[in-house]
Amino acid sequence: MPTIYFLETGARRGAFNMQLDQWLAESFERLNLPHGAMVFRLYEWSPPAISIGYHQRETEFDRERLDADGIDLCRRATGGRAVFHIEDLTYSVVMNATKSNAEHYADIHRAFQLALQQLGLQADFQKQQPDFRSRYEKPESLSCFTASARYELEVGGKKIIGSAQRRFGNTLLQHGSLMRSAKHKRLANYLRLNESAKAHLQHDLDEKTTSLEESLGTVPNIETLKCATLNGFEQVFQATIKPLDLSTLPIADALTLHS
Repeated sequence: MPTIYFLETGARRGAFNMQLDQWLAESFERLNLPHGAMVFRLYEWSPPAISIGYHQRETEFDRERLDADGIDLCRRATGGRAVFHIEDLTYSVVMNATKSNAEHYADIHRAFQLALQQLGLQADFQKQQPDFRSRYEKPESLSCFTASARYELEVGGKKIIGSAQRRFGNTLLQHGSLMRSAKHKRLANYLRLNESAKAHLQHDLDEKTTSLEESLGTVPNIETLKCATLNGFEQVFQATIKPLDLSTLPIADALTLHS
């Protein structure tokens, strides 16, 4: 039976969270884990942060307002668009890539689908793949949550988890966020857009995204979510969960400076 090494790092700054995900992906082959193992991390953000895709421009964001409100801006190793990490639960999966990217994407989201079922929510896969190349030319595309990719999860036709992938040789990194509350929809406030474009983006966020708070009427606590998520991963991957302590990993001192 394969092993899922569960790494829990709590709430950290944006730079630390993104650098650790990248370090795990770049170092995975050197960790000498058993064949078929995966590293599964759950984490939060303190202070709240906006993560942007690898190719997204920082100049699209109002740094003065971000600084005034105490919100980090950081860059992911993966592509995609901006995510406002505030009252969300973020995950990362690092594993050997043994299938197509799409198949791994579906498997990981299937685990979250089971987790949401335990909370009383029916989440469905998005079956269509948008034309992201043309979509990225529009201002409303600045948010990851205004469009669902194939195999992403929706509740009532609205996106509730956003994810992104990148391969490092034979290693796959996939990370994403499950929205606990509706606060992530405030993203539009921090973009350098004219009022018309900002209003359009806000409308898209309101109409195309949802959260556990909106779907359940309450914000589930983190421990409840963690337990449901681990159960979902155990079932889908037919694996044993084993805790992994961050202090046992040979992480460079430069990374820990951002904690």
